[in-house]
Amino acid sequence: MVRKNILFVTLLLLAVMISCNIMVRMKTLPDGITDVPVNNRDYFKNKKYFSLFLLKKIDTAAIYVETYSYRSFEKDFSPFNNKISHRGDGWRNVYKFYSNGCMNLFAFKDDYEIKKEDIDPERGGLRGVYYLDDKNNIKTDFFGITGYSFICTRLYGVNTRIIEVKGDTLLIKNPSDLTFVEGYVKRKIPEDWLIYKADWQ
Repeated sequence: MVRKNILFVTLLLLAVMISCNIMVRMKTLPDGITDVPVNNRDYFKNKKYFSLFLLKKIDTAAIYVETYSYRSFEKDFSPFNNKISHRGDGWRNVYKFYSNGCMNLFAFKDDYEIKKEDIDPERGGLRGVYYLDDKNNIKTDFFGITGYSFICTRLYGVNTRIIEVKGDTLLIKNPSDLTFVEGYVKRKIPEDWLIYKADWQ
């Protein structure tokens, strides 16, 4: 009976550890809020599918700022009505891409004016990679919160997004809801902002 209880408790603790992602080794960046994985290889495996072709589509000398959203058909990015929406929570996301297949996803308040140091990937920003899948779809994988647990607060892992490039705009879908599209509009940044490098494998 004692052995059964010990086995049960051991299995329960193991389940809690897995549920809480205790096995995910992370460090917090200097911004004090962004957690990144210590072992990048576990989360950015798709970087090997990065193609130089993507540099013709995505501008690494710019940032892409979340500007609007709309509902689309599930199989493509075509809107099924003319209704455009805007976030109402006072925040906006910003993508920064690098020429080696790495990318960052930052978040800023609407009224905040982004400064050079804000896009330093060693200071903050969710880390990820962009690449082509086997059907030549552009995708990003970034490490971040994937959900919440009643046992512990946050669950971490890889979040994938699907991208279509339309002129100076990135149209982005989450595979969990293929009818919702976010529009990110390109914004040029000063040349001296391009000093930052990102390199996670």
